[in-house]
Amino acid sequence: MISIEQIAEVMYTTYCASVGGKAFNGDPLPSWVEFGKDEKKKAQRNAWIASADAAWDLIIGQGL
Repeated sequence: MISIEQIAEVMYTTYCASVGGKAFNGDPLPSWVEFGKDEKKKAQRNAWIASADAAWDLIIGQGL
C-alpha cells in the first residue's frame, strides 16, 4: 500500500522538476530526503503531506 508521505514525495519531486529545481530566489531546491532532515522546513514538509492527503481524499471520492 502506498502511503500519504510517498504521494507527498512524488508531488514535491514533480513540483521541483517542473520549476527547474530552483526556488523563487534561485537557490536549488533540496531533495525530499534533505527536505525532511531540515528542521527549519518542517512546516513546509507537513504542508506537502497535508496536500497529498487532500489529493488522495479527492481521488477516492471523499474530498470536497
